[in-house]
Amino acid sequence: MQKNDFLTGLPTINNSLHHKNIFLPLQTLKTINMLSIKKSQIPSSGLGLWAEKDFKRGDVIVKYDGDKITWKECERRNEAQEGYGGYYLYISERKCVDAQYTLWAKGRYANDATGLTRIEGLRNNARYEIIKGEAFIKASRNIKAGEEILVSYGRGYWSILRKEMMN
Repeated sequence: MQKNDFLTGLPTINNSLHHKNIFLPLQTLKTINMLSIKKSQIPSSGLGLWAEKDFKRGDVIVKYDGDKITWKECERRNEAQEGYGGYYLYISERKCVDAQYTLWAKGRYANDATGLTRIEGLRNNARYEIIKGEAFIKASRNIKAGEEILVSYGRGYWSILRKEMMN
């Protein structure tokens, strides 16, 4: 099993994919390879996550994957590095995802249209959703092939980042 195809080769039950007690329709498997990583349309944002197929509102786009760690470990890692760790996703005190060094995890490349640099008319089209203890990015509206996947990081993230930039 390749890391960027986390659903490949997993058992199916009643026309659903079974992964760590998460049941996803087999249709979800088709979406995993329908994403590409290329330069973001948001200036100074680096790479972005792009749809290579249409997604309907509510579709699971990709799993937000990375190191499974506690919130305490997130804080420790953040203190040990220079700057602010921008790839942490909080699920609970005992379960967080750190995608900073998991370059194969496509979900880490989704940018936020409401961040420091905004483009008029550009808005987020996806959201993070926790499904049975796992983090996913789901379409919050219909997304056409060729559109960048954009998801809110939350006001708290941008507030902390602005404070870091002032120091």
